Amino acid sequence: MTDENAVAAIDDDQEKTETAMQELSEGGIDNERRSIVSRAFRRSEMSKLGTLILAIGCSVAAAELAAAADFDGSRNLLCAPTDLVECGGAGECQRLTAEALNMPQFFTIDFKKKQMSGKLENGEMSTTAIQNVVKHEERTILQGAERGRGWSLAIKHATGEIAAAVAGDETSFVFFGACLPR
Repeated sequence: MTDENAVAAIDDDQEKTETAMQELSEGGIDNERRSIVSRAFRRSEMSKLGTLILAIGCSVAAAELAAAADFDGSRNLLCAPTDLVECGGAGECQRLTAEALNMPQFFTIDFKKKQMSGKLENGEMSTTAIQNVVKHEERTILQGAERGRGWSLAIKHATGEIAAAVAGDETSFVFFGACLPR
């Protein structure tokens, strides 16, 4: 059956159902035909519901694919750390602000240039080279090293959420945040 024939059959069923429903409301229909009309009406409504569910499912899937494309390394990102924790060698940890860690409140990730950069509180620009990029199914992972510390940052494709860890000799810190496509 071609798409045109299927559409015509659905339209024909809807017309018959509407005609029968009109007859039913006017009282000119017997019990046997009433049962047939009722079943046809339910099938018609279920068909409409199935079509609606399919359309919603396709829309959600398309939106998720579009969002995932924003965070898969194909577009530059603007990111903000939201939760930061610093831990010392003895295991004591404390929450800090980006400024307290001398970290930009916002930073950009430029995948083509393989660098992250942002403006520090004192107005200076800070730039860090991205030395390794690994793309997994659900995340892109960036890695690098600077001033005797190694770091790793994971970007969730579906949402742009980030999680990062920086490890040094005496202290390490972890931060979480979110990114937007630029």
